[in-house]
Amino acid sequence: MRVLVTGGGGFLGGWVTKSLAAIDGVEVIAPSSKECNLLQNSDLDNFLKNIEIVVHLAAITGAENFHRENPERIYAKNIAMARNLFNSARSAGVKKVVAAGSIMEYADNAPLPLREEFLDFGTPTKSHLAYGKAKREMRKMGQSIFSTPATYVHLVFTNLFGPGQNPAAAFIPSAILKVANAIKNNDLKIEMWGSGSASRDFLYVQDAAQAVVKAVQGGAMISGPYNICSGVNRTIKESMLEIVNLMKYKGTISWDITKPEGSPGRTIDGTRAKKMLNFYPEDKFTEHLQACIDWYTSQHD
Repeated sequence: MRVLVTGGGGFLGGWVTKSLAAIDGVEVIAPSSKECNLLQNSDLDNFLKNIEIVVHLAAITGAENFHRENPERIYAKNIAMARNLFNSARSAGVKKVVAAGSIMEYADNAPLPLREEFLDFGTPTKSHLAYGKAKREMRKMGQSIFSTPATYVHLVFTNLFGPGQNPAAAFIPSAILKVANAIKNNDLKIEMWGSGSASRDFLYVQDAAQAVVKAVQGGAMISGPYNICSGVNRTIKESMLEIVNLMKYKGTISWDITKPEGSPGRTIDGTRAKKMLNFYPEDKFTEHLQACIDWYTSQHD
């Protein structure tokens, strides 16, 4: 089985590529963006030859300020890449597409717990509006282009974390570096934005990669969207204190409630992924945090 992975050099893509390559009988093709421009039909035609499954992880995204400053680019480029890839894959006879969605597709006021049938309720979350809209459009496009006999699987990932993640794009690596710098500089106080009461469903990147593998290996009956989550909500304050304890920081944490802290956090229902994909991630948050701490501190010594 030949599998094309877009975004294979990225944070999630690297783990997905490694996991798929470890399976007997699977040949993984993971070109860089320079080798395969998703906006160029000629590039896609070359790389889609004899491909059975496409895993689409490439995306234009970044830290919150990037989303705030580049909404037009984020929306237009993500839609254009998906449209070009999906149409070319369909023409090439690809049997299945597994694509990365986002928790940002859900509206801030969507009914709780968040279930897949609420993905089109209201307007996507305000902090990442363009990205959420683009992922919604990609999902609808994929479901339309890859209806029977092809299969389209849309994995709605929550807040991923793990070694190698860009600190500017996520809370956990940025918090680890903040504590590491405080220890290095003998700072006795760390200031955090917000109250710390907002909660997040943090999903370890290797667990997310396994969800992709299960979607690749699943049959035609698994078509549709899936919430890919840990199933455990933790507040920002709880997570920060866990990092502080693991890193043995002796100073104090100050929470500035005059600063924004993002969405308050929502409960996510992962029942469908458990039932259809047999996706049951273990809750090893402390162990996984330690792996992140070890990696980031080794990189910034």
